Amino acid sequence: MRSLSPQQQISSSTGETYDDVNPYTGEAIATVAAAAPADVTRAVDAAAAAFKTWSQASPAERRAVFLRAAQLVRERTSDVIAAMTPETGATFGWGMFMVTLAEGMFLEAAAAATAPVGEVNATNDPGALSLTIRRPAGVVAAFSPWNAPTYLSARAVGIPLAVGNTVILKATEEAPISAGYFLAGLLRDAGLPDGGR
Repeated sequence: MRSLSPQQQISSSTGETYDDVNPYTGEAIATVAAAAPADVTRAVDAAAAAFKTWSQASPAERRAVFLRAAQLVRERTSDVIAAMTPETGATFGWGMFMVTLAEGMFLEAAAAATAPVGEVNATNDPGALSLTIRRPAGVVAAFSPWNAPTYLSARAVGIPLAVGNTVILKATEEAPISAGYFLAGLLRDAGLPDGGR
């Protein structure tokens, strides 16, 4: 069993931890912080503070983050599989499939960053122009289940982030590293700014 270093995780406000267990072998593969309600508040506050800057990043800047994230998923295939398969008790082939899905999801997010943000609506008022313009809403809550953690987390956070929102991800307790920790590091390496602590 390995513990993540203090530089790699924020401790729970209660100091509580739990073991991340391989469901196939029953072996504890990591010890992770067990979040408490105060930790959720801290995360939401950090995401709200980051929203001002991130929502005003240009579409090209946001697109670049997700193009890089897709590239990093592909480059780190072996790392993705090494993080995901022990947590889920899955096979190597399934892990490869999840890499392909996660890469594709980040490419979809990159496309969403530069997609048109409005549309012209039909109107019954002659001479009037009716427009709909989409804008970032703020902090988005996202949830990721255990059965395809890296891909489903990428799907949960990709589009909301790409269009300028900030996201709080509630990763599954059954795969906290591949559903949350690993993905957060990958997005940080791709250029997504930290939300604060």
